[in-house]
Amino acid sequence: MRASTHTELYRRFEGTLRRGFWAPFVLARSGIRTGLRSKKPLMLFAIPVLHLVTTCFMVNMAFSLESDLASELGAKGELAALARTFTKVEGQIVNLLNTTQFFTLIVLAWYGAGLIADDRRVKAHLLYFARPLTRVGYILGKLLVVGAFGALAIVAPATIVLLVAVFSSPDWSFLRERSEVIFAVEAYALAWVLVHAVGILAISSLAKRKNHALVAAVGLVVLTSAVAEFLAEVLDDNQLRVISVFGNFDALAVAWLGVARDGVTWPIERTYAALAGIVLVSLAVLARQVGRMEREA
Repeated sequence: MRASTHTELYRRFEGTLRRGFWAPFVLARSGIRTGLRSKKPLMLFAIPVLHLVTTCFMVNMAFSLESDLASELGAKGELAALARTFTKVEGQIVNLLNTTQFFTLIVLAWYGAGLIADDRRVKAHLLYFARPLTRVGYILGKLLVVGAFGALAIVAPATIVLLVAVFSSPDWSFLRERSEVIFAVEAYALAWVLVHAVGILAISSLAKRKNHALVAAVGLVVLTSAVAEFLAEVLDDNQLRVISVFGNFDALAVAWLGVARDGVTWPIERTYAALAGIVLVSLAVLARQVGRMEREA
């Protein structure tokens, strides 16, 4: 028995749905609120916060030492110059990231692994794509969610250390003389978030459950780093570390921030190519998987 439509009461929709500009941001806000609803995962930020406090204390003390020595020995004093070497904030920030990068990776994986996998599992994408939300908007919304938590783990600590350096430096010397460091550090932190966030979302789109995506995301990064270190030691070729995400960010720290890192012997162009390849492959996987979800709706 076929259902009949009363045309005097209902009319067929003949228009087109407008794709709202704010739709990705609405989706991102919902995802962030859902992530903050559970308080226990916030404990993952405990160790990064502890290292942040330590780094801020070291930067403040270094600038205080520099100021005291400069006033007693003159701006050109050897000890004052030596003190300036300990106030290389870019090195302090990279050291902060290196000591907490595993916990930062877990933070990104925890909040990003289930963003697409859970939608597929509970069929939430059928509702999303029934609304005026495009494939690009969906990906952007999910990327903003994991990016927000990644920013709390990396960008926010880097920014806080920079602010401490600015306000601790005598006569605002850090802001006046080393302002390029501020942009380099922020670019480094944002690149860290982007590469890892896109990769984790791609893995989430391939997994059926959050737990699977979580293990795969952390395991893949750690495994490639371990394999790279092993091959570099066995074959005595440090350039093999280019297959490691952590190794490539060490190379970025050397190129962008002037930080000394042992074992970084390959051209920086290889690092650019490797990180760009990770992002492009991840975006291609995301576009393919989200396209399938869109067609299902």
